[in-house]
Amino acid sequence: MQHSRRILFATFTILLAAQASLARPPATLQADVAKILNRPSLRCAHVGIIIMSLPDGEVWYSSNPDRLFLPASNVKLFVAAAALDQLTPQFRYQTHVRWAPSPQDGVLRGDIFIKGYGDPALLFTHIAALAESVRDSGISHITGRVVADDTAFDSVRYGAGWMLEDLPWYYAAEISALSLNGNSLQVIVRPGPAAHRPAVVTVSPPTTYMDIQADVTTCPTGSYIGINVERPLGTRIVKVRGSTVPGARPVVERLSVPDPALWAAHVFTERLRACGVQVDGEPALGRELALGEIRLRHHSPPLKEIVATMLKHSDNLMAEQLLKTLGAQTTGNGTVEDGLAVVNRFLRKAGVASACVPHLADGSGLSRYNLASPRHIASLLRFMDRQPHRSAWLNALPVAGVSGTLEGRMTDSPAAGIARAKTGTMFAVSALSGYASTRNGRRVCFSILVNNFVAPTREIRQAQDDIVAAIARAR
Repeated sequence: MQHSRRILFATFTILLAAQASLARPPATLQADVAKILNRPSLRCAHVGIIIMSLPDGEVWYSSNPDRLFLPASNVKLFVAAAALDQLTPQFRYQTHVRWAPSPQDGVLRGDIFIKGYGDPALLFTHIAALAESVRDSGISHITGRVVADDTAFDSVRYGAGWMLEDLPWYYAAEISALSLNGNSLQVIVRPGPAAHRPAVVTVSPPTTYMDIQADVTTCPTGSYIGINVERPLGTRIVKVRGSTVPGARPVVERLSVPDPALWAAHVFTERLRACGVQVDGEPALGRELALGEIRLRHHSPPLKEIVATMLKHSDNLMAEQLLKTLGAQTTGNGTVEDGLAVVNRFLRKAGVASACVPHLADGSGLSRYNLASPRHIASLLRFMDRQPHRSAWLNALPVAGVSGTLEGRMTDSPAAGIARAKTGTMFAVSALSGYASTRNGRRVCFSILVNNFVAPTREIRQAQDDIVAAIARAR
């Protein structure tokens, strides 16, 4: 009996020792991280970091974990998590088309209305399909106009704290309940067939909505190549200037489009005419009339796919559309303020908002008014790892060396294919927050926020990648 008790006691002691060993952070991890943070590129920067064990929440390493930083696109983590929680991963947007009265002999005597409810994934091909469906319904002539209704959201097009010089570009596209192709278009410049011939300038998707003013010359081989593309704010003018040479690769720039709902109406009008429907009036903005039943509906992909696109490719417009959708779906008001109220309530439920809460001003992280700490982000990551929609959340994050904004990072690292994390980049701001595993499978979440650096961004990113690699190497 005593012998059996000694065996049981010894076994229990071994188990306790093993459990205690598992509870401790890897012995060399703190030294490895401290050495990385001591690099010259980081010495003058503001750095905040936390590495937290997922099972028990134990902090393995931290430095300034509760200080507030500009998080850049790490803000998208807060919005994506709230959207999955409040709207569910299967939520789908709708875009409606209505008309009245019924056409007579193929003639619709009146306007046709298209109303958006915030779908950030509506594409040119979807508008073309709606136009074909209008034709297939028996309409061959519309005496009125295409009227676009974007009143599901308010009319505020930009986030607070956005930089003026960002606004002409695709990553600062205007926010609208009726959006199309990310409210941006590509300007493509190809050399002419021979020297001294004009270059060929086109836009994608094809549309006459923008006024393209091109003056690009194809110069003899060996000449200087330089293309400048700009859109003066408040205009639909695109100025393309410069020179190229025969055989040069196309130059592609992506610009934001002003008045997105009007652009959608314009494209819808163009597609109707292209598929044989005569439209007498010119596209306009207005409020959809109560015209009875919805004639046509377009459904977006499920929210989990939209969130995956948003996080993997750091799509700013998708984040802003999601934020206003949270307000519209919960309070009926598609505003940033109502959306942020939903996000903040969710963060309190998730245990993220403590005495010092994140200060959020937009949904994308483009604003310089956003503030969050590494602990805020790590707490969110740990909470989401235990939720019913955990798989949708994890699948939405970029994978080191594999996908999204991490496809070209950590490719030769032990973290490749293992770490999942969201990036964030602005001038003098770099963020990386997500999940990783040690060599023996112990899972952690981490947040590394770096502000106010003067070193090249690539050096800051390398330091962040090396910290994640240190986690993956640890035992």
